Amino acid sequence: MKEKFLYLLIFAALCVNNLFSDDYVIYDFDLSLNEFLEVSTRKDNLEPIVDSKRILLFYPPNKEIRKIFAAFDFDHYSKKYLFKKNEYGVFFVKVNIPHGTSNIKYRLIVDGVWTNDEYNKNVVYNEDLIPFSKIEVAKEKSSYISLRNPIQSYDNNEIEIFYIGRPGQIVTIAGSFNNFNPFLNRLVEKEDNRGIYTIKLKNLPKDRIYYYFIDSGNKVIDKNNVNRINLYFVEGIDNKIDFEVSYFDHK
Repeated sequence: MKEKFLYLLIFAALCVNNLFSDDYVIYDFDLSLNEFLEVSTRKDNLEPIVDSKRILLFYPPNKEIRKIFAAFDFDHYSKKYLFKKNEYGVFFVKVNIPHGTSNIKYRLIVDGVWTNDEYNKNVVYNEDLIPFSKIEVAKEKSSYISLRNPIQSYDNNEIEIFYIGRPGQIVTIAGSFNNFNPFLNRLVEKEDNRGIYTIKLKNLPKDRIYYYFIDSGNKVIDKNNVNRINLYFVEGIDNKIDFEVSYFDHK
């Protein structure tokens, strides 16, 4: 009995240690001027504020509460985002949303206790009847136009690359990660945003990645990436062609 109790005690200590470990806690976030005015003057309306790029969460003043975190499904609840306080004692946090996210589920951690956000009326339950707060993110159809490749995913082993062209084309990507094979990796046209093609590449080598697109048989440089070089002068590349390609550093 004593051994079982000791085991449970050690397990609980490890869970608490993980919760407050620097590897899992996100302490800081940047605020735009409008966001600063939004959170600094907040007193009572504590409903979440969300757009396609970020979410602002709030929690009422309580002097007995030491720390509040938010955890989200888009990074598998592995990161804890720490709330700050405004001058009225209202807790708030800003969290950037991964591009293309349409729905968010999250939970709050109030002094170590996991709970849903009582100021978000949209609540869903998992198979164990545990409540999760849910938010639907408004989509921006033209959001890709202002982006630059690659789009870093919250999963460090995955990046998203997009291409803007004419609707209904066959678009592929050839690069140093697939031996410049133009047939292996095809981009998918978005149904709700015709002419926008995307692909998610996983487990890329930790190296400089060179690539170009093939649009209906024609080689095309990435117009949404300013990093370019003639592939003929790149060392360590067997496929020497006199053609300008795009590149990015995958770390």
